[in-house]
Amino acid sequence: LADTVKRLLIHGKKKSQKGVLSAKADFYSVLFAGAHNGLIHEILGGLMSRVNMLRGTSLMRPDRLPRSLEEISDLLVHIQQRDAEGARKASLKHVLLAERAALDVLSEQSANQISNA
Repeated sequence: LADTVKRLLIHGKKKSQKGVLSAKADFYSVLFAGAHNGLIHEILGGLMSRVNMLRGTSLMRPDRLPRSLEEISDLLVHIQQRDAEGARKASLKHVLLAERAALDVLSEQSANQISNA
């Protein structure tokens, strides 16, 4: 898991969208595999493929990428410390902020479509 976060940070510094998306997918794959629950892995894996479409747009926004990298790094620290409550809070924060960023992107796209119509 730490290796995937390291790769994520490296690609984030390079602003490599392809690298960031690949490392982020690997991060979640390792995280889900670590749960040792095939059903969760299957369900969340399908959901993650849908989330990846939005992630490609919202994650590369200049304001979102640095925050996302901090959130994932914070989550890793809690996991390494076996701090379940801290990891839960860090995960929730990350998901809520990612949701807000995705909704902002969708709103901007909708506004652009309306103005171009």
